[in-house]
Amino acid sequence: MSNHQVIIQSKINSPTLRNNVLLRPRVLDELNQWVQNEPIANLLLVSAPAGSGKTTLLASWVNTIQHLFAWLSLSPEDDTFPRFIFYVLSALKKRNPNITFDEQITSREENITDQIDSITSALMRELMNFGKPIILILEDYHVIRSPSIHKLIEVWIETLHPQVRIVLLTRSDPPLPLAKWRMRGQLTEIRTENLRFTNDEATLFFKQVMKMNLPEQEITRIEKQTEGWVAGLQLVALSLRKDKKFNSFNIQGNQRNIADYLMTEVLNQLSDDLKFFLLKTSILKRLNTSLCNTVLGHDDSQKILEKIEAENLFIVSLDTTREWFRYHHLFTDFLINKLNHEFSANEIQELHGKASHWFVEKGFLAEAIEHALAAKNFEYAACLIGPQAEKWMRRGEISAILETLKKLPDFVVKNHADLCIWYGWAYAIRGELRQAEAWVSEAEGQVAPNLHELTEGNTNSSITIRNAYTQIFAIRAMIARQQNAYPLAIKLGEQALSIIPENNLELRAIVLAGLSSAKIALGDLSQADEITNSTRNVAQQAQYPYITFSVLMNETVLALVRGQLFKVYEVSKEALQLCERESMAHLSFLPHIRLGQVHYLWNQLKEAEIHIHKGIENPQFPEYALSVCNGTVNLALLQIAQGKSVQALETLEKVKDIARIYQVENAVERANGLQAMIHLSTGDIQSVTRWVKASGWEKFNPKQERINFPDDSFSVFCHYLILYEKDWNRAHEILRWRKDYSIAKNRIGFFIDTCLLSAMLCQIRNQNDLAMQNLYHAIKIAEPEKFLHPFIDYEKKIQPLLNQIPTTHEAYGFAQKILSNFTVPQMRQSNLIESLNEQEMKILQLIAQGYTNPEIAQQLLLAVSTVRWYVKHIYRKLGVHNRTQATIEAQKQDII
Repeated sequence: MSNHQVIIQSKINSPTLRNNVLLRPRVLDELNQWVQNEPIANLLLVSAPAGSGKTTLLASWVNTIQHLFAWLSLSPEDDTFPRFIFYVLSALKKRNPNITFDEQITSREENITDQIDSITSALMRELMNFGKPIILILEDYHVIRSPSIHKLIEVWIETLHPQVRIVLLTRSDPPLPLAKWRMRGQLTEIRTENLRFTNDEATLFFKQVMKMNLPEQEITRIEKQTEGWVAGLQLVALSLRKDKKFNSFNIQGNQRNIADYLMTEVLNQLSDDLKFFLLKTSILKRLNTSLCNTVLGHDDSQKILEKIEAENLFIVSLDTTREWFRYHHLFTDFLINKLNHEFSANEIQELHGKASHWFVEKGFLAEAIEHALAAKNFEYAACLIGPQAEKWMRRGEISAILETLKKLPDFVVKNHADLCIWYGWAYAIRGELRQAEAWVSEAEGQVAPNLHELTEGNTNSSITIRNAYTQIFAIRAMIARQQNAYPLAIKLGEQALSIIPENNLELRAIVLAGLSSAKIALGDLSQADEITNSTRNVAQQAQYPYITFSVLMNETVLALVRGQLFKVYEVSKEALQLCERESMAHLSFLPHIRLGQVHYLWNQLKEAEIHIHKGIENPQFPEYALSVCNGTVNLALLQIAQGKSVQALETLEKVKDIARIYQVENAVERANGLQAMIHLSTGDIQSVTRWVKASGWEKFNPKQERINFPDDSFSVFCHYLILYEKDWNRAHEILRWRKDYSIAKNRIGFFIDTCLLSAMLCQIRNQNDLAMQNLYHAIKIAEPEKFLHPFIDYEKKIQPLLNQIPTTHEAYGFAQKILSNFTVPQMRQSNLIESLNEQEMKILQLIAQGYTNPEIAQQLLLAVSTVRWYVKHIYRKLGVHNRTQATIEAQKQDII
């Protein structure tokens, strides 16, 4: 974020309230209690649906308190780390112009993801200069999706000085550790039930705000039927402004039905001109004067928009200059439904057509396409989709391409070679290979008659043909790669590379990225390195973020194969920063999968768990089913390391479900192998034996040219041979082959695992010198990159060997680090004055879940007085005085 970024002042101003806003002492008292209470709750969460009065409540409250406050109204454009920080600091600077911290941020934005702690420390120093408590209010926090911003807020809540408070106004709960803060007393909440108007408040609202004197019984009925929903009360007031027949209101049903009914009453009282304006412009997700004039064929839209705003007809301003607006979402739905009933399909399509042309003129292609499709002007839409598809592809938004193309009839797409190619790309990336080939063949059918131009001059026509055939070759290379036909994929990629026009850097980057992936899969790592480095340079020159991201992911694969864990870590962090910078949050799960794997191998299980969960929460299964399978396998490995064998078995069943649905080759076999490893560790040899026979390991021959078994299952099979079959000669032969293979392919992880298996085998055969030699080899390779977890897996089997390493040996230091990471069984020391009985344990569990005494009594079929007696004794035994302390102490002692 540049220091010269223009500040939109309205974003950092608190909302201006009308003179007749209803002050609500009941809710204001809760807010005042929040700022006065000790211990301090750092966070106030105001979470409720649209129309609940969140902003009005906070805006009226801050004007009544002595605390300083800074207000920031968030919008979707603020969902990037640099812009968010810029505006937070701008809001604070409005209260203290001496803040200079924004200069520190903007000069180092390329590394902001790793700077949360330093940012927090610097911000703390600045805020302390205020000399008095300050409240930072973030309005519309639900627009924030960035994990980095959520992490920053989490760190602030955990670490900021008590005199700094944060308020989040949001329509939905943010992904923050609210349960933990609630238990610690760090969170105060204002929710829908707090914001609903009581009967008395509804009476004051109609009288003071809407200037209406309604009979008491009618207010009671309206308040009950609208359930105190502020927007509902406003809708009633608008409906009744001219209609005194109060008994006509008999509203029932859910909130949506109430809104539909009330908006009908509103619309019927408007002039025809205003009503038709609302109906016809309801097709627009956002509107301004020029757009409305074009769609309606009028020149007075500005005047009408001002009237709509003045009438408070559910319109929302989208900017401070009041140029762009949108209707309330419920109001939009209602208007569109009404439009479809009152206007013909042709009339509505004509409105969409006019909107489409306006958006094209202004350069908003995505919205232009949407309206062209709604207008059923398919040929026009087809001409627009190609250029927009390229923009989507640059950010890896494959679903957007596919979903848009599917809205066109097939016969239209087949008349456009470029759209057939885009279909081919989208289906190939998603792994739907039959559809990909079908559409590529359609494209080829259109281009083939001009194929001879590839060998003739550099006319514009031949460049077009070369571009088309380059993509056809590249898509088919991707199809071959997904079918594991890597030599064919490389051949097709090289053919594509040979015909790319020299100045088309985008296509060159795409083709090189495909070649890089094929070389990696084939195991040709030296050439893969060269191509990957070249691709990164070309992609950066072409300013193609999706390909740059793909290359970074390829680099992590190469680094993992070679055991370069620190490089995997650094490149994955770089990929996350790229996602943040280029608005590709939908791809950030991939680097999280890599980071989870690295932390797991470093035996940093808490960090691994954070990244693994971020890696598998992404919904993009079709495009990235293999990655999601790998990430879910990582979760199973973590659960095994945590001693959660049952959960790990269930997780591996999920892997198999995903693999079967999306036809991910070898993922089912990999999951079966890991399940066999769990059975092996629990002594279920029958299950392991069945797996050995079913998997094909029983007939495994290391002299085969190609190995089709997943890597994870190799260790399981060798353990089985050594410990249960006791076929030590065969085990030795397989391990010797595996060691040679690992060295030849530079597979560091395999080499370490093979050395440890060999050490275990030699130890069993009383070949202590050979066992130590293998252990030394493993340590020597593992130490530079801090591989720890492979040794943890062999804890009981190699611990005696590790203890034999002399203090003077170069391996001694890392051996001690390995030993310090082994599990040390410890007897739990209870601090309880007296142990809890079975009934007390049940009640304690329910207390921790938030149940009240009457609810516990109902669930356990006890009298409330009996529950109170038990609770009193639980407090005494735990040495605490309230429910929160009891829950914390019980968790601290691992009782619950």
